[in-house]
Amino acid sequence: MIQHQKTGFYHTFFKLSFFIILQNVVTISVNLLDNVMLARFSEPAMAGSSIVNQIQFVYQQAITALAEAAVIIGSQYWGAKKEKQNRDIVRCALRVGIVVCIVMFAVVSIFDRQILSCFTKDTTILSEAEKYLSIIRITYIFSMISTILLGFLRSREIVKIGFVVSVAALLTNGFLNYLLIFGKAGFPQMGIRGAAIATLISRIVELFIVVIYTIKKIHKSENQSSVHTYDVYSNPITPGLLNDYVKCLLPLMGTAVLWSLSSALQTVILGNMSSVALSANAVSSNLFLMVKAAATGTALAGGVMIGKAIGEGNEQAVKVTSKKLQIAFFLTALVGALALYLIRIPVLRFYHISPETKHLADQFLILMSIIYIGMGYQMPASEGIIKGGGSPSFILVMNLISIWGIVLPLSWYLAFEKQAAPIVVLAVLNSDQVFKCIPVFIKINYGHWMKKLTREESI
Repeated sequence: MIQHQKTGFYHTFFKLSFFIILQNVVTISVNLLDNVMLARFSEPAMAGSSIVNQIQFVYQQAITALAEAAVIIGSQYWGAKKEKQNRDIVRCALRVGIVVCIVMFAVVSIFDRQILSCFTKDTTILSEAEKYLSIIRITYIFSMISTILLGFLRSREIVKIGFVVSVAALLTNGFLNYLLIFGKAGFPQMGIRGAAIATLISRIVELFIVVIYTIKKIHKSENQSSVHTYDVYSNPITPGLLNDYVKCLLPLMGTAVLWSLSSALQTVILGNMSSVALSANAVSSNLFLMVKAAATGTALAGGVMIGKAIGEGNEQAVKVTSKKLQIAFFLTALVGALALYLIRIPVLRFYHISPETKHLADQFLILMSIIYIGMGYQMPASEGIIKGGGSPSFILVMNLISIWGIVLPLSWYLAFEKQAAPIVVLAVLNSDQVFKCIPVFIKINYGHWMKKLTREESI
């Protein structure tokens, strides 16, 4: 019986993780493909799209927080077998999402020049960025709905569709980029506008697939329960559920915004040290993000499993699940660190960069391989177990203290007051990924983080 439970746990964990990891890798590949193809068209076009992607990153973090809040609460209702509340939570997320989407669209439409000018004063690059942003902002509504619906499905342990959608977006975007950027097969050469249109169309295709699949899954579940779509959507949202959702969302949104801003500041610090440091960081960070997709995938999988276990109401099972997850996180961290260390040399051979930049990028990757051991445990444990267990406020406070109170001030001091070597500054910038292991381990194993977020109202 125990052996069967262990087998069931790891089967569920790796099944959920596998498809989420693949989805993350393909999503990163979409952005990489855009940069590579625009770079072949013109450098100002690539730079312009990169600037807009900084804005996109902030928005993406915001809508990811919307989906995460839906997963945290929704997975508990899924574990408690409360179908209506599980569906109601996505209605809450979509309502808040529309507000976030409208605000973001209005801001980038009214203050587009002012925002873009914060990143560069080059008029040629600014012109390209404005062209790109004018079209990309239309994608906000489509990506918001897709992200939330995928979160809803993930709360029900449905993850394969995320990978399928990402592959569809990659293929659509790549094919249309080729046609529209370079003007192939009779299409006009549109440059950066072509890339933006390709992205817009791929987002529409993505949403179409997600909506059809979600409807299909909902109808299938209706055959297995007494709850029907008409009953859910013709009645008001469960009283108090919207307040529960917003309460859970606020610390998640705060963490997402602060983290996206801190990431931008890290780039500013390295970029102002030297052009070699900036280029080496650009090369190493792309590879690191690919490997980091494994940690992100295990975190999301762990969050669903923890949330479902809490919803089922068995506290002892939650504790057992958390211990098993910590072991799984540590083992995958070791594998990820080794993989990053081994693939760095063959990957660096593909880059046509100066020997100085390549050497520094190699040093960065060796350092990140070591840091990955800590990050591969700490990040999934905090994001999957603590946040998934209903305690996102702990993550917000921990990041405020560690990143904004320690890492960024110390890194700035070393970089510009002490003129420390770039490798030293990078080590300090990522040091929180290691020392946060201590409070995370203590919180999970000796603190209180399990919070039941479900309501007792009848369906």
